[in-house]
Amino acid sequence: MYAPSVCLACQSSRDEFEVPTTKSSAASLVRPVRPKVLIVEDEPLAACFLQELFTIRFGCEADIAPSGLVAIERLAEAKYALIVSDVRLPEINGTELYLWMSEAQPEMARRFVFVTAYADEKYFGADLVLWGVPILAKPYTIPQLSALCGPYLERPREA
Repeated sequence: MYAPSVCLACQSSRDEFEVPTTKSSAASLVRPVRPKVLIVEDEPLAACFLQELFTIRFGCEADIAPSGLVAIERLAEAKYALIVSDVRLPEINGTELYLWMSEAQPEMARRFVFVTAYADEKYFGADLVLWGVPILAKPYTIPQLSALCGPYLERPREA
């Protein structure tokens, strides 16, 4: 059972899971493999909200990158099931991050979602439409975010 020991907004959660190894043996603590999400968002409240949502609703491990440059560093260190990025970011914006990913890590670029207040086609231009990257317009609802991002985070079922 999931039990965070500290506030997720502090990014200092410690997860403990009890999983019995056999029916007769004592329970042992095991850290299961959980999907990882990279949240690329420069607004701290929005980033913490998304981190908490992905952790609680989907059981994910969620990392935050406050800029495109930090996101590139994180992407070099870990594999992610999903990258959720704002468009307007310092240093490297969301569209530049996506273009970098499509060249450097094309398999992960297919797991990219834009979350932005600037979802109209005029701002993005025709390129974004051609890329086929999902866009979730702010303000959005939790069901809208879940419907868009959930399929990337589903665990394969064991046979």
